Amino acid sequence: MGEMCIAVCDDIQEDAALLADYLKEIIPEIKADLYGDGWELIKNFAETGQKYDLIFLDIHMPRMNGIDTAKEIRKKDLFVPIIFVSVSDKFYREAYDTFVFNYLIKPLKKERLEYVLYPLLCRGLGKEERVLNFRYRSQVHTLKLSEIVYISSSLHTVNFYLKDGRSVHCRGKLIDFADQLKDSTFLRCHQSFYVNMTEIISMKADSFQVKDGIIPISRSYAKQVQETYKKYLASIRDTSEE
Repeated sequence: MGEMCIAVCDDIQEDAALLADYLKEIIPEIKADLYGDGWELIKNFAETGQKYDLIFLDIHMPRMNGIDTAKEIRKKDLFVPIIFVSVSDKFYREAYDTFVFNYLIKPLKKERLEYVLYPLLCRGLGKEERVLNFRYRSQVHTLKLSEIVYISSSLHTVNFYLKDGRSVHCRGKLIDFADQLKDSTFLRCHQSFYVNMTEIISMKADSFQVKDGIIPISRSYAKQVQETYKKYLASIRDTSEE
């Protein structure tokens, strides 16, 4: 699982710590950096070139407030998602002029934070590498698609088999992940299986061979599978010849 880097900028240490705790409960694979005001964050940008996947900004802070901090961030990064956190909605309009993703009112509630974060997680928090997200035991887990060899389902359980030999599980059905896998290298080859075409070693009429086993191809999917996999192989050849 890929670690996400998140900045929390708030001069009230208790509020920053609470937000960081919530984030770690919702997204276990994160690194949260805390800043006491916007000036510290911008200074770190300038000195280290640090990039974040997501930034939380309080509005009222010493030296540099949240709005001015966001404006400085946008000079360096137009696309990083910014979420404002404030005790008031007074600066709502100004905040959205900085292309903010959302605006949360204190005191923060974990349920509201999770709701706001979910669409960001589903698109990978702005990362170029695509990811897949799922909830398990009240936490949102993130897997890079490139880490997954194949996915199977059985008895309302979805199983993700990874390159490093691990397997990860959650409650659900394969159809629950169709949107996240759309236009990716994952191929639906059976009612109970998706296979990552980048991990296929060989293909027979009724199965794919991958590193850790055999993935079945059902009759109902066979024609579509052959066409899609043939196009995938052709695209690889075209790319290698460029």
